[in-house]
This record gives sequence, C-alpha cells and structure tokens, in this order.
Amino acid sequence: VRLTLWYSLLLAVPLAAFALVSYAAFSRALVSGTDRFIGEALEAFTRELGAERRAGLSLQQAMLTTVHEVRFRELHIAIFDSTWRVVAAAGPKDETPDVVDNQSIASALTGPGVAPPPVMLSLPASSGTLRIRAQPFVVDSQTFILAGQYPLREAEQMMGVVRRLYGIAIPLLILAAAVSACLLLYAMLSDG
Repeated sequence: VRLTLWYSLLLAVPLAAFALVSYAAFSRALVSGTDRFIGEALEAFTRELGAERRAGLSLQQAMLTTVHEVRFRELHIAIFDSTWRVVAAAGPKDETPDVVDNQSIASALTGPGVAPPPVMLSLPASSGTLRIRAQPFVVDSQTFILAGQYPLREAEQMMGVVRRLYGIAIPLLILAAAVSACLLLYAMLSDG
C-alpha cells in the first residue's frame, strides 16, 4: 500500500506542477492576445484620427467622427484630455452593454500606484473582467489619453474549460497510476 501511494505521489507532483505552469502560461497568452488586439485597434484609431484631421475637420469634429466611424467588436474607446475629462467616446460595434463607465476608467488610471499611460490594467465588470489599455497621443500639440476596454469573457470561458479538463484528467491519470502500481506490485508478489 505504501509503495502504491509512493508511486501515486511521484506522478501527482509533476502532474500538478505541469497543470499549474501550463494553466498560467495559457492564461497569460490569452490576456497577451487581448492586449495586442486592443493596442492594434487603438493604433488604427489614431491613424484614422490623423486622416480626419488632414481632411480638414476641426480637432473636436475629427475626434467625434473617428469614435463613431472606427468601431470594433466589443471594444469601447474613449478619449480623455489632460485633466481626464471625456472628450469623445463610443461603444463597440455590437453595443455590448458590459463596459465600465468612463469616469471609473479615469479614476482607475489615476489611482494610487498606477503608472502613467501607456498602461494596461484589468477592472471588474458585471459579467467578468475588462481589460483596459490607456495610451497618450498628441494632436495639434495637445496631449490626450486614448483608452480602450475589452471584455476578457472569452478568455475566462476558455480558462474555465481548461480548469474542468485538468480537474477531470489529472485525478484520472493519478488513479490510473495507482491502479497500475497496485497491479504491478500484486504481480511481483504473486511471482515471489
């Protein structure tokens, strides 16, 4: 019995370590992909805002036009001035209601311990976590903060599937190892 338990423990420790390390790596990869998407979307937004300015629109008109024309699925974009007052904002293409209001974003970004933009942070929302990216940009010698928020709902669902999979597979593998060790020891004792 002790030998069977020893074999089971010998397998359980590396399996648990593998599960923890792979779970953390997979979770980080999903969040990094979300961060990359938000960053690329904000860069496209900034380029379009520059194009609107070159087309002759005033700064305020260019901002309002750009936030209503350049929209991405589930991405909420807001432009803040240097005093964190909202200059322009628009929701995602599909009008997903799961967003944090702009004043809460400004409070979170200016809170204690938060580095000045560019910055990435996560905020809780009604149906999960939102990932926020804020970055400065300069137009007509004026500095603004461009913020985008995107839900981590899909990443959280994926990680839930991984947790359930590990919760089933790892105990089954340990049980299989214990049964194999028990049968092996029984066979050895029967021969001896």
